[in-house]
Amino acid sequence: MPLAWLALGVVLGLFAGSVWAPPPLALLLLLGAAGGGWALARSAGVRVGLPLLMAAGALLGVLLGGPGLLEPPEFDALERFHGEEVELRGTLNGVAELVGTRVRFRLEAEAVRGRGTWRPSAGAVRVWADADIDPVEGRGHPFLAHGDLVTVRGVLDAPQAIDGFDYREHLAARGIGSELSRGSVVAVEAADGGGVLGAVHAVRTKLADAIARHVPEPQAALTRALVLGMRGSVPPRVSQEFRDAGLAHLLAVSGMHVGVVLGLSLLASASVFGRRRGLYLIAPIVLLWVYVALAGAPPSAVRAGAMGSAYLLALAAGRLTAPLNALGLAALVLLAWDPAALWDRSFQLSFTAMLGVLVIGLPLWRRAQERLPSVRPAERGMRALGVRLGRAVAGGVIVSAGAVTGSLPLVALNFGQVPLLGIPATLIALPVLPLLLVAGVVTALVSSFAPLLADATGLVVAAAGGLIVLDAAVVSRVPGSVVQAGFVTAGWAWASYAVMFAVLAVLNRGRWTEAARGLAAALWRGPSRRVESWAVVAVLAVLAGMLWLGVASRPDGLLHVSFVDVGQGDATLITTPDGAVVLIDGGADPRVTIALLDAALGPGRRRIDVAFLTHPHRDHMGGLLELARRGRIERLVVPPVVAGEDDAWRRELDTLDVSVHEGGEGMTVTFTDGVTVEVLNPPSPPLVGTASDLDNNGLVLRVRIGDAALLFTGDLYADGERLMVDRGAELTAGVLKLGHHGSDRASAAAFLRAVAASIAVVSAGVENPLGQVSPRVLERLGAAVAGRVFETSRHGTIEVTTDGSRWWVATERD
Repeated sequence: MPLAWLALGVVLGLFAGSVWAPPPLALLLLLGAAGGGWALARSAGVRVGLPLLMAAGALLGVLLGGPGLLEPPEFDALERFHGEEVELRGTLNGVAELVGTRVRFRLEAEAVRGRGTWRPSAGAVRVWADADIDPVEGRGHPFLAHGDLVTVRGVLDAPQAIDGFDYREHLAARGIGSELSRGSVVAVEAADGGGVLGAVHAVRTKLADAIARHVPEPQAALTRALVLGMRGSVPPRVSQEFRDAGLAHLLAVSGMHVGVVLGLSLLASASVFGRRRGLYLIAPIVLLWVYVALAGAPPSAVRAGAMGSAYLLALAAGRLTAPLNALGLAALVLLAWDPAALWDRSFQLSFTAMLGVLVIGLPLWRRAQERLPSVRPAERGMRALGVRLGRAVAGGVIVSAGAVTGSLPLVALNFGQVPLLGIPATLIALPVLPLLLVAGVVTALVSSFAPLLADATGLVVAAAGGLIVLDAAVVSRVPGSVVQAGFVTAGWAWASYAVMFAVLAVLNRGRWTEAARGLAAALWRGPSRRVESWAVVAVLAVLAGMLWLGVASRPDGLLHVSFVDVGQGDATLITTPDGAVVLIDGGADPRVTIALLDAALGPGRRRIDVAFLTHPHRDHMGGLLELARRGRIERLVVPPVVAGEDDAWRRELDTLDVSVHEGGEGMTVTFTDGVTVEVLNPPSPPLVGTASDLDNNGLVLRVRIGDAALLFTGDLYADGERLMVDRGAELTAGVLKLGHHGSDRASAAAFLRAVAASIAVVSAGVENPLGQVSPRVLERLGAAVAGRVFETSRHGTIEVTTDGSRWWVATERD
């Protein structure tokens, strides 16, 4: 089972890499230790190939992952408009589903209009709009298709939890960060075809209409959910009954549905082509992915398709005797493509259920078969039929129990309840599910040219769907069918899996105890030759060095803020407790800024997770642009366009490999360790007619961790400060970077009182054309910061550190 061991190592490495990014030297030392350990074990006669493969997988997982993988910096260009009524213009992605009197669809926003004019803004939005939409020629209701340019109006907000279900996380896993409710469709520009995806979604829409014409409700809604992944028309009462009966998984296309399609297509293909050649495997893999596409390619179906494809590859290679290898291959492919999927709820449930089948359900079924009545293959009669049916039912119950057991701790952890009757309810529905899927597809396909045949197959769909709906209705009414499990924590779930692992280890102790005894004996005897003694010393030295490097490179749990001495200009480097790197402005001279940043970050840390440009003046922008040109900035937040500005830098950014977002009042960047960067300025619409519109529409940032906050005002003028105070912005901060390099143009008395800082920092050059810190500014600062005003021109680079409540200041020069 080499692929299973490799996949296990990748999973462990991803977990480790999510909290610690070891330096490259530590990884080399780990490789050296692993190689030395392998040589020692081989010399002692102990086989360690598979554990070593798992170690290699762990290294791969560490390299794929890294701090912040679990929850990368979360911000959306539309976030600043949350809670407001807006208009959005963008492209419709997928199929628009009718949900009662509303229509639901995904909009890839391209522009937004809040209180002012239209402005570019990117982000995916789940739209809920009134279904009363102006007709589009040649289309049926709701008259929307994939690729249409749609303008909508409504209230924009963050998705909210629904009855304990983390709806925001659910949408975030699909790349959606905002939701527009109480909406209406203002305008539709019909797409011309929509390309391949447009054709696929058009086929889905036509099939859904065909099912609605030939199948009664609610069976038609159930069939659209199972065949096409369209759940919007399922009545609320039916949805609730499926949840209470533990059958909610039937309504979401996932591994079970893909498995049914795979099994049916395998049987049909083998009966037509035979099993002598691998040709019979081509049709199942094609049908598998056609079904995934028709279902809308949700992440759960794509993952199940990958698992099914891995199973077919294992079957073609003659390695079916090791099904864990197929599962390991699927895991490797999926995690290599998207390492963050390891923390996705549906990914975890799919794989723990499949693991439960492979390591619990199937082994128990093999043991049970030895004790159950059996019949000869050629035997006929009622007794033989009863025995075969009994064995089939027993097998279904045992294998399903394995799937449920494998995922049970995660179900309890994520949903706070456990459907006790989910297994028998699923067992009742499973024999009917293939019939419903096949009849539903046939009904949809033949509707256009053989309506009478579609009516006949529609009756089959109605009967099969009716049985499943009845199953859910009856089971949901049984008292105690659902047990509340709100007490379950992550520790409880881990403990449950540890108990399962211990039980399986005891049951399969014959497989690993012999190797363990051999290794223990070799370690007890110690090295028998001089070369082995030196190998032991080398391995221990390497492990000690790796441990030292690991401890030295781990984040210290503090927020580090370095006001970098870049001469006349601004550049502030922030490192969060989890190791995320943030840069505010970049000084004037790229050579100076980048050299100082590289020295501060150390080897192996070159990427800037998020950078902020407060305003486009050369003494703030020069280093940032060069970093963007070198591909070292992941995301860049810039101020909005101001009339009359030179936008050559914006046009250049459009050509570079950097994700650019327009910042404004209301935007918040949140990191995994609780650090937030709040954008307090500019307002929407931008300020006009001030002393300097370019400076006063710059970004004002408030960085917060725990009870500690730092305020960065860029080159904001005094009138811009006054407007912020008048708007009631949250300005309090323990550390203030004085605006406009400490000149008298900024730092008005009312503004300083609102901030109430205890530490002030000025970033300016020795030959500051604006002069040193203005005496009038120092006077306005008053006794609150007496003796605690730090200037880069006198003190060099200034590092401020905080644990969320206390402050420490270190300077390059006294």
